Amino acid sequence: MINFWTLRISDGATTNPVTTIPLEVTELTLPTITRQFNDDKRVGYLANIPYPLGYEISPLEYTTRGRTTTSLRLVSRVARTTFVFTGCEVNGDTYSTITVTCRGFIEDNGMGDFADDGAEYKITVRVDYIQTVIDTATVMTFDPTNYIYEVNGVNQLAAIRTTLGLGS
Repeated sequence: MINFWTLRISDGATTNPVTTIPLEVTELTLPTITRQFNDDKRVGYLANIPYPLGYEISPLEYTTRGRTTTSLRLVSRVARTTFVFTGCEVNGDTYSTITVTCRGFIEDNGMGDFADDGAEYKITVRVDYIQTVIDTATVMTFDPTNYIYEVNGVNQLAAIRTTLGLGS
């Protein structure tokens, strides 16, 4: 179970953040990739035939303690921003480092909930890129702009990429 995440925010849409702002993440809800379907009534009233339309990504939501002027400047950007979350999962005597990289645009920028033990800031991001790395192995990459949905190194959208002339 991961109970502590650190966050680095990039000042651009680069793969590796240029500006490193270490922030403690107290709550993290990673995006969910949902497949959208349309039901076709070709068989009349007996049954619907579902066929896939595409994918939808739910927003990324996280809450941090504390805020610096640099982090406020980065989460207040109009441009695309990269968020890199790093957590450590403990399973008995073994440790795994999990890194989740999300790119997207800030949807909601909470100005903070204040209490005696400090302030918490909730941010919502509309995500258009997700990559999950466990230790050093990339286990999932979802980049719908470039027709990439790789799971354990296999691109589920390779046929579409080839048909469009984007490579395999």
